[in-house]
Amino acid sequence: MASANGLAKEWQRYLRYEIELPRAFKLLNLLAKGLCLVSPIWPDRFKAIVWCVEVPLDRYSLRPLACVPELGTLRMNWNNASMGSVKDLKMYDNIQNAIHSFCEEARVPPLAYDFLAWDVPHGRGKTA
Repeated sequence: MASANGLAKEWQRYLRYEIELPRAFKLLNLLAKGLCLVSPIWPDRFKAIVWCVEVPLDRYSLRPLACVPELGTLRMNWNNASMGSVKDLKMYDNIQNAIHSFCEEARVPPLAYDFLAWDVPHGRGKTA
């Protein structure tokens, strides 16, 4: 959270407009995802970090969540969901917790969901 707050402050300072906290988290999560992709550089830390990285939220990762019962109370239009639909930190946390929960049940890191939701449709990942 401190990193996202710091990013938001620096963003405002240098770019002269505000970035919402959920969007700041998305940028940090994209950076962390990128670092996980270059894991051969630091394999000893990859296994610990990959399980903690949150999913960068966008229309590709949000829209499939329409079928998750725990998220039904968020009152989000899942058919048109995008990063802009994530209005506050509570909503962001609820979504990330749901993703972490079903990924934990499947025994895969949350980034596995992101790879299926974003990378595969964009031709950047392969399925078995």
